Amino acid sequence: AVAVDARAAAALSRPVMGISRDSQHKRRLTGGKKPHHHKKRKHEMGRQMAMTKIGAKRVHPVRCRGGNIKFRALRLDTGNFSWGSEVCTRKTRILDVVYNASNNELVRTKTLVKNAIVQIDATCVVATFSASPPQACFTEAQLQSKCSSQYSL
Repeated sequence: AVAVDARAAAALSRPVMGISRDSQHKRRLTGGKKPHHHKKRKHEMGRQMAMTKIGAKRVHPVRCRGGNIKFRALRLDTGNFSWGSEVCTRKTRILDVVYNASNNELVRTKTLVKNAIVQIDATCVVATFSASPPQACFTEAQLQSKCSSQYSL
């Protein structure tokens, strides 16, 4: 029991390792080292990245500063995708990660990160366009006659 207490005391005296978002460890603009005037603080804490994979939806709640809750996605199979030229946004299935500019390892492991190029199932988007009729086209004369009849002074 005494040896365990000694190990616990030694663990408490060592600096705490972990991911931190402080600038305390960085050098000054001139290149000089900054003095360490305090230990790591809770508000400087960082967390490991989620490394979100493609699969059945698995989301964990994470308690943050002030009691707020963030939702960390560990696996996802759907997403909200926008087709800019057609002004169309639909929730569709994610099929595969095709390209990632930052790291090829993320493509091989099918990890979903910001700015990753993904392949999606576009059946619902295509179905939306095939179901909707084509837009009516009016000539300039037809538009003027409609406007003048509605808004006559």
